[in-house]
Amino acid sequence: MKKSLKEKSADTALYLFMILIIVITLYPFYYCLVMSFNNGHDSNRGGIYLFPRVFTLANYEVAFQNHQMGKALLVTTARTVVGTLSSVLFTAAVAYGLSKENLMFRKFYMIMGITTMYFSGGLIPFYFVLKSLSMLNTFMVFIIPNLFGFFNAILFIAFFKNIPASLKEAARIDGASEAFVFFRIVLRLSTPILATIALFNGIGQWNSWFDSQFFTTNPNLKTLQLILFETIALAAGQEKLKQQLGVTNESAAYTLESIRYATMMIAIGPIIAIYPFITKYFTKGIMLGAVKG
Repeated sequence: MKKSLKEKSADTALYLFMILIIVITLYPFYYCLVMSFNNGHDSNRGGIYLFPRVFTLANYEVAFQNHQMGKALLVTTARTVVGTLSSVLFTAAVAYGLSKENLMFRKFYMIMGITTMYFSGGLIPFYFVLKSLSMLNTFMVFIIPNLFGFFNAILFIAFFKNIPASLKEAARIDGASEAFVFFRIVLRLSTPILATIALFNGIGQWNSWFDSQFFTTNPNLKTLQLILFETIALAAGQEKLKQQLGVTNESAAYTLESIRYATMMIAIGPIIAIYPFITKYFTKGIMLGAVKG
């Protein structure tokens, strides 16, 4: 159907508005990327908007100087992959059980789960629980406590209720077990919500530094975020010492601010690279999961 001039004008205005929103959203990330590749002292002069004026890799060299960076990257990648897969599978399995209306004490389980969304035991009791379970200073301290989240379970429950019950009943009539129905039917039809919860968990695992800071003292278990945090703290300390001594080092290609830009890009780069590939599943999953919550 041919659009009228008024409709074309409205579409054009809408496209321009969306382009403006995209630019406003993405430009801060691009600005950080540009500044991370620019000489730190030159950046202090200002006036850099689209491209590095004095290109340098010194900011990234300083960020990667820590000899534990490679090991921390492996630990962070491992906890992100293992933690995300185990959490998604465990939460989905629990949510599948809670989605059954005939489950005994279902309302009690739901009330208990919702309560945990608003109240927690606090850091000290949580620490002693982990200690009593001998999880301190182990890789499992990154995995076990993050296995289940009730908010994610609610999204799973709402999505599972959208799957036609006739499919599951037909499978059971043919002799399929409950595990077969869950793994071969329910999970196969739940790609959008699986991608959504995986994104939630993946970002949380990748960005987490709190558990590495407080629940581990083994340097081999330091995560990338903690190493970057320590790098920034060290650079800040050196900068403060130089200020106190009245020492200036203009020949250095980096400053504390430029190192911060570089570490920021190292931290968010992998997530930004993955995000576009699961955006369509994320949108569909979060919408369907929210409709019948």
